[in-house]
Amino acid sequence: MNVEKKLSEVGASLRNCNLGNALALVRSIYDAKPSLVGHDEFQDILHDFQLMGNFFLRGFADPQRKQFYQSLVKRLYKVAADLLLSWQCGNLPTFIEAHRTANRLNMSPDFLRTILEGFVSDVAMLSLEAGTVRQQKADELHTRHQQFLNRLFCALLVSPQWNKSDEDFYSDLLTTPTIDALDQQVMVAAVTLSSLNLFDMGKYRTLVHTCLHANDEGVGKRALVGWTLVANDLPFYADEKQKALEPIMAQPDLIAELTDLQLRLLNCREAERDGEKIQRDIMPNLIKNAPIDMKNFGLSESEADPLENIMNPNADEEKMEILEENIQRMMDMQKKGADIYFCGFRQLKHYPFFNDLSNWFTPFSEEHPALKTVKAKPHGEQLLRLVRERSNFCESDKYSLALSLSMMLDKASPDMMEAMLSSDAMGFNSDEQTTADGNHLLGGYLQDLYRFFKIKQASQHDIADPFADLPKGRWLIYDNLSFEGRDWEEQKLTMAQLLYMKKRYEDVEKLLSTFHSDKLTYNVLQAFVQVKLHKRKEDGGYLMKAREQVSDEGWALKCLADCYMELAMYERAAEAFGRLADLYPEAVSFAINSCFCLLKTQRYDDALRRLYELNYKHPDNNKVKRHLAWALLCTKSPDKAKRLYAELMADGPTPDDYLNAGYAEWIGGNPTDALELFRKWRNISREGDIMRQFSDDWFMLRRYDFSSTDLAMMRDLTNHPDPFDPRWQA
Repeated sequence: MNVEKKLSEVGASLRNCNLGNALALVRSIYDAKPSLVGHDEFQDILHDFQLMGNFFLRGFADPQRKQFYQSLVKRLYKVAADLLLSWQCGNLPTFIEAHRTANRLNMSPDFLRTILEGFVSDVAMLSLEAGTVRQQKADELHTRHQQFLNRLFCALLVSPQWNKSDEDFYSDLLTTPTIDALDQQVMVAAVTLSSLNLFDMGKYRTLVHTCLHANDEGVGKRALVGWTLVANDLPFYADEKQKALEPIMAQPDLIAELTDLQLRLLNCREAERDGEKIQRDIMPNLIKNAPIDMKNFGLSESEADPLENIMNPNADEEKMEILEENIQRMMDMQKKGADIYFCGFRQLKHYPFFNDLSNWFTPFSEEHPALKTVKAKPHGEQLLRLVRERSNFCESDKYSLALSLSMMLDKASPDMMEAMLSSDAMGFNSDEQTTADGNHLLGGYLQDLYRFFKIKQASQHDIADPFADLPKGRWLIYDNLSFEGRDWEEQKLTMAQLLYMKKRYEDVEKLLSTFHSDKLTYNVLQAFVQVKLHKRKEDGGYLMKAREQVSDEGWALKCLADCYMELAMYERAAEAFGRLADLYPEAVSFAINSCFCLLKTQRYDDALRRLYELNYKHPDNNKVKRHLAWALLCTKSPDKAKRLYAELMADGPTPDDYLNAGYAEWIGGNPTDALELFRKWRNISREGDIMRQFSDDWFMLRRYDFSSTDLAMMRDLTNHPDPFDPRWQA
């Protein structure tokens, strides 16, 4: 058994508080190689465990035994975590690279503080220099500092478990006003990745402290994301985590922000789906109607087609309308939380710039050494300033855009340059404030994290991806031991409802399993997931409780109605959909579903009356026509049904339209026409034996005295060639 597998088993044993087994596994590792990190601490833990065992066997009552046992579990976890980190630094590409880049950086508190504070004072002193000298010294200063910052980022990523002095130092360093806030943001990202890899209680408390006390909003937002994502379900740290969160509980605004963060995490996970929608439905229209050609990063005006202008004088206006409409569709998606730029910018993450791990999380700055050549070009500084101040992109996308501009600036015509410098041309916002508010900072950082894991880590998976599907992912933050208890009930119910609206039913079930509530939202969602996912009628009484609690709350009624439909409880489903139809008369689907359930319960007259009314109000609604035609078949009015099916056949028929139109012809005494329709149904639907359909629809067919032989004969003729075909002859 290799070291990694043994340490994985150590983690499993510690989760189950099986200290003895964990000690035996770690001991076998040190027996093979005593020089490994943490050996002395392990010997102390082993000695303390043996001492505790001796006291136990001698019958001494020790009121501190439980606490002492837990402390040994935590101490051994730290030893095992550092052993695993040491293994990672020798075997996993991300950690090999980080360990090499850090290159034994001096991590003493005095040294780090001196370097970071010295950078701030050095930047301030540049204002005293002459112009040319100032720029030269600024370039040298920022180049040197960026190299240091990347080494510091890597050193923090591969840093071992923190002790109390480490925690105190970084808690102060990340909240002090004496160092650059951009440096603090980079360090918060490094601490987050480090604890995502291997949970560290000291780093967790540091992130919580930074979230509460940061001097810069960007630092605070990153810390908020950090502590929510790194929290895990290690049971022996549950009490410490809840204690660390007590100050959070005293701030209602911060608690409300957690729900917003949870929704943003969910939106991030859907970035690829949103990108596919944009590429499929929006980008073709933008490319076709854009007045600008982009080829190999060169910009030029599209040449107008003179023939098109003659044939259609309004062509330019129509193209502009289509262009504006599709841009607005993208903006509407963005307002709803969609990450509309991911698929486009993922192609621009192959610059050498992104080889440095820290650059994925570095806030955009024109002073970054990688932008030196862009800045030196004509209009370069102006464009970089626009990117920083007015673009809605996340930080790593801003760098991608800025690096791409280097090639664009060389090839753009004067007219195109003027367009690029306008506020609208490159996706720039006319309002500088919106790019620096808390919502943008929070959403942008989440997008930076998402890009790091889905692009940089796509092939390596060295660090656990918080955006992965459950249970590996960490994006469902309320599904955590840190959020146990009734204090978080409202937040969990709100999130469960949002997940339901997005049809993420497995995630709803996972979240509901972490708590209990007597409220309607909890009962109706529990009933729904039991029925939807497991087809269980026995649902722990949630369905009955929800039915007693529900009044006119639309989404809950809809949820109940869907449950009844899944369980084939059509009487109650008809009642629920009927109430929904009364509450929301503009939503025709509720009325249609109510009629469907009435038909299932053979209340044909009630269904027919409502369907005639719906057909009168919505004469072009084919769903209404289908249900009305079926109701007419069920009430022995095949001629009226035939007329409706004729309309449906002329307007995009479905496979079931062919089947049901065949019923109408057969019932009306036209078996030949019926056979033709049944064969079309079979070819289009790819279904097997039509007898299964006859069986499902027997409640209707039996009203017309068809015999079993009639059904069998029609099946044979539908499934096989014409009996007069030569292929049937011997």
